[in-house]
Amino acid sequence: MEKPRPSTLAWGALGAAVTAYELLCPPGETLSERLDPLLEKPASRAAVIGMVGVTALHLCNCLPKGVDPYYQLTRLKESPLRPS
Repeated sequence: MEKPRPSTLAWGALGAAVTAYELLCPPGETLSERLDPLLEKPASRAAVIGMVGVTALHLCNCLPKGVDPYYQLTRLKESPLRPS
């Protein structure tokens, strides 16, 4: 059997963590319920929708690397300012 890639393990851990939280959280404290107050105000609503949209576009590989903030974060590993 082939060893799972680190990114596969990360997706599994992320899914397990979200599932566990949703099952164990106090009533009214699901992740989506926490966003409800932010969706009531125009500025924070725009920010939430923008972050969700950018994340979705990133995951679907629909953003050019030059404007993809998640891709830009990975470039920090390559920065000449970062100590080795």
